[in-house]
Amino acid sequence: MPKKTNHSETKQLVLVLGAQECGTSWMWEFLRSLPQYRPGFMKEYHVFDSIHMKPFANYKRGIISAANKSMQTDMDSMSTGQRNAILRHNFCVNPSSYFDYMAGLLRGPGPSLTSDASPTYMALPASVLEHIRSEC
Repeated sequence: MPKKTNHSETKQLVLVLGAQECGTSWMWEFLRSLPQYRPGFMKEYHVFDSIHMKPFANYKRGIISAANKSMQTDMDSMSTGQRNAILRHNFCVNPSSYFDYMAGLLRGPGPSLTSDASPTYMALPASVLEHIRSEC
């Protein structure tokens, strides 16, 4: 999902979609090997499937549970994993924060590619995929 910047450089969020055992991990590893790639804090975010697809509501429950446990720790002693759990929860509650995060990964010169390798996004309605595309 390319987005032109004022530097004529294309910035892209690549959604790696697919069924189990169809090469999504290979694709993610390939993307990570590219010099222009900037990774986020995880491989699979599972934001949009947890929001829009009832069979994947358990992802959202897990995300909420991890964030709730993390919020019981004071900010100064939180681990990176705990901070990321809260950030991921925020993505599910406020999807615009997901787009802000992804854009932040690509800010400035250098990185022009990042990804979300949540294979179950392949089952998202076309309207949701179009929304993701338009926000990018």
